[in-house]
Amino acid sequence: MPSNSELLLHRVITERHMALAPRMDDGQFFELFCAVELLKPYDLDLDEIQSGVLGGGGDGGIDGFFVFVDGEPLDAVEAHQRRSRDCEVEVVIFQAKATASFSGAAVDKLVSTVSTIFDFSRETTGLRKLYSEELLEKVERFRNFFAGSIARIARVAVRYYYFSTGDYVHDALAAQADTLRATSERLFPDAQVTVEFAGAQQLLQMARTSRPEWLELPVREGPLVAGDSGYVALIGLSEYARFITDERGNRRRALFMENVRDYEGKYGVNSAIAETLEHPSDDDFWMLNNGITIVARQARNAYKNLALQDPKIVNGLQTTTEIFEYFRRRADQNDDRMVLVRVVLPETEASRDRIIVATNKQTPIAAGVLKATERVHRDIEDYLRPHGFYYERRRNEHRNDGKSLDVIVTMPFLARAMVSVCFRSPHRAVKVNANKKLLDSPEVYERLFGVANPLDAYLNTVLIMKRIEGFIASERTQSNSDDTYLGKSRRPSLWYAQWHLGTYMAMLLTHHQIPGPAEVACLTSEDIEGVYLPQVAMAVREVLRDLREVTKRNEYQCAKTALSVDKLWDAVGAAAKNS
Repeated sequence: MPSNSELLLHRVITERHMALAPRMDDGQFFELFCAVELLKPYDLDLDEIQSGVLGGGGDGGIDGFFVFVDGEPLDAVEAHQRRSRDCEVEVVIFQAKATASFSGAAVDKLVSTVSTIFDFSRETTGLRKLYSEELLEKVERFRNFFAGSIARIARVAVRYYYFSTGDYVHDALAAQADTLRATSERLFPDAQVTVEFAGAQQLLQMARTSRPEWLELPVREGPLVAGDSGYVALIGLSEYARFITDERGNRRRALFMENVRDYEGKYGVNSAIAETLEHPSDDDFWMLNNGITIVARQARNAYKNLALQDPKIVNGLQTTTEIFEYFRRRADQNDDRMVLVRVVLPETEASRDRIIVATNKQTPIAAGVLKATERVHRDIEDYLRPHGFYYERRRNEHRNDGKSLDVIVTMPFLARAMVSVCFRSPHRAVKVNANKKLLDSPEVYERLFGVANPLDAYLNTVLIMKRIEGFIASERTQSNSDDTYLGKSRRPSLWYAQWHLGTYMAMLLTHHQIPGPAEVACLTSEDIEGVYLPQVAMAVREVLRDLREVTKRNEYQCAKTALSVDKLWDAVGAAAKNS
């Protein structure tokens, strides 16, 4: 008979499944559920979580693979070349099996995979017959970062989690866990390696733990009250360092989600800030620094203490990062110096955007870094909402409100969708780091989100890609391990081929080899709903299969080349002749 924990967990998972992703199959949703709960302390967005969830064939028993550097995802560190001294690298790997018990065979499989993929003497190119390209690409990126940053890495942690819906862990699994731990310690000497079996009780505890909405900021001097608009206060450097540091000793990532400027390295002003911290003078720190601006939804002023609801640092990231780095090496040091902090309580989202823009125009910044506050994104948000879609200009704002994943449109997702549907470049959307690449390139970003693009182009692009997502998640495409449309290892193939399906649909509906935003904007919802998706999937399958025969590459590699796009147009022409 199931325990109370198992029964409660089943109810929690069922309710969330129906609310968040009703079209996703049970096993796939359980993997996503475990990833969301496990990674809650890292405060990842939906795209970052889904990019690390593997599943499907060739995963070597790994359902989730994530790498963090000082608490930041490796993607973010690579995109902004943010490699601090004495950094900590965490590799988080999990298995998720919606079964009432833990399997020794699953642990043995993981031991075999780990001993292979983390053996740097073995080239990943020689492992393609064993593992999926999705897994190997993540492993390759981790290996390259690790080898290139070895002099900067002070600590390595490898954490394994095995999730099950049951609670009982057989004693025999302890020996297999020891083998997994010993294998990892041999491959990563001096690393901290942990293996945890997490059943119904642990998953329930994770699900009940939420990110704190209120944070307390101790005040040294003040605060001065600025009417209903906020506060100005002097905060001790030590207290501010604790405010921005999480329980794992990393930057509290949730504070920086809305920051429009990333850390720019040890150059210019930042070197001067670091110098000021390292060498105190007769002038207090706050006299030599412009200070920090924080926006919050509400603030409560108690004696020498400000309680802030959902605080976000919108200006002063460079100062904040230098303070964090300074105290990270001096965790127990008390520093009497102070920093000036402004807490602003904007009444509306528009007011919040104006504050972000205004406070970041005081110093030169690169083009495009004010993305979330730009008019085009506010317009997209307003235009999509009446059609039932919620555009996330800010990380997790709608997921945290319990909106279904089917109606959430993130900025990285829209970028990948636009580059596929409106600019016939699905091969650029396939790549693992596409989310960062497309948004960080000024030229590409301007094409995707230029003011001349009709708003209907964004809506129709979302309608096309969301319909494809629904098709992929349908019972027909999930029913067999050997998929009718895209062959074996169905989920990885379907998910990286979705962008090609979008390009094919755009070509088919607009009758253009190179459909642009103007052509896509002219489509109607009836046009999009009228496309028979099994036929589209079959055509894309034929294209990738033919390329595989010609190039002697696998389908994933073929999907990442521009050759696949030219072949799609040929397939559209053939379909038109046969119709």
